[in-house]
Amino acid sequence: MRGTRKAQASLLDILMLGLFISVLLVLSVYMGNEHIRFQIAREDSAYASAMLQSAMSYRNSTYGSYRNTMNLSLAEAINLMLCTNKISEQDINETLREVLDRTVRPGHNYILYSYGVVSGSPRMIWVWNSQPDVCARYILVKEFGLEPSCQVNDYQPPILGVWPSWKSIPRRSACGEGEDPVGG
Repeated sequence: MRGTRKAQASLLDILMLGLFISVLLVLSVYMGNEHIRFQIAREDSAYASAMLQSAMSYRNSTYGSYRNTMNLSLAEAINLMLCTNKISEQDINETLREVLDRTVRPGHNYILYSYGVVSGSPRMIWVWNSQPDVCARYILVKEFGLEPSCQVNDYQPPILGVWPSWKSIPRRSACGEGEDPVGG
């Protein structure tokens, strides 16, 4: 009888030890995954910032049908589009799409959005490679501090949303009240 109780205590000790080890393994995997997710988010944030900075600094000999004789950066061309309408929205959007298509990481989607209302005339920048509108809370969003040189009645600085292609993002219509959608 004494040997049976000792065997039962040992079996109970083994079960408790196994449970303790299982809990430690689950916690270490969870904590490790959180660290990895945080690191990936930080890398994606830095990449989106660099991508946006690169796009705004881009210089080309033409922006669509506009001949760039003044060697304007894309940010300066956007300012010209907003304030003078010498460059069309379509020309800016085509150039932005070309730049972002060359810059975006393989396996990632993007949406870049901005608008300005000057003298009652709305002007919009809106390019994407996969989805024309998204609910911003589901993606990494970076804003670029581009201030127009003219009086703007309403303005949204350029924002760039980036997300992996495998991630399904709800559309603007699926955003809840008070959430900031990106696009359209």
